[in-house]
Amino acid sequence: MLDGIDVDDQGSYSVRVSNPFGSVVSRTAKLLVIPANDHYAAAVVVPALGGRLSSDNRNAGKEAGEPDHAGNHGGRSVWFSWTAGASGSVIVDTLGSTFDTLLGVYQGTNVASLTLVGANDDGAGFGGNSRAVFTAVAGSTYMIAVDGYDGSSGAVRLNLGYEQPVLTVQLLTPTGPLQIDLSARAQTFVVVETSSDLSTWTPVTTNLVPSDGVLRFSDDLGSGERQRFYRVIAR
Repeated sequence: MLDGIDVDDQGSYSVRVSNPFGSVVSRTAKLLVIPANDHYAAAVVVPALGGRLSSDNRNAGKEAGEPDHAGNHGGRSVWFSWTAGASGSVIVDTLGSTFDTLLGVYQGTNVASLTLVGANDDGAGFGGNSRAVFTAVAGSTYMIAVDGYDGSSGAVRLNLGYEQPVLTVQLLTPTGPLQIDLSARAQTFVVVETSSDLSTWTPVTTNLVPSDGVLRFSDDLGSGERQRFYRVIAR
């Protein structure tokens, strides 16, 4: 029995059934694993503040009316859906993918009538990986396709993050600490500082942004403090 089947499990299988009187082997059956996000309507959701996701486009196809991503016919696309958690300049790339990728960013609700936001073939500068930059609007949904140049395929890595770090803050309890999410490129070294007067700044955290692109931490408000400002220094 196969549990948690993925593309590496595909192949030809047969079953042997035995009892005290002998055994019999079934005819060979071929197992073909289709990626869950092969179709536009089944796109994998990217977190609101971005992150790093994995997929695989082996055995993926191309839908009727689907555009040619980055000007190449491709033929093995997988899809991702992202609703922006904040407005700002966004970088999306395929660094870490194992083949020559094509990248397309769109808006629209039908694969055959999409509006192009951005596209790229080899802009990431490494191994045929792709990179696109676009301006996102908070609350807007963007559809992202990763395809293979001339139908190439393999493991897919999609990385999405804001070009400049983005902070979102919420109060956990009326008298408790602030919970802060910082979205930035994975493995970026960041220093978060706070001030009550925009003159004197004190470090709150100094850290590497994790691989999912979101650094979460909390900060206690000072006694009687009526306002607090934050800034991020990325290095």
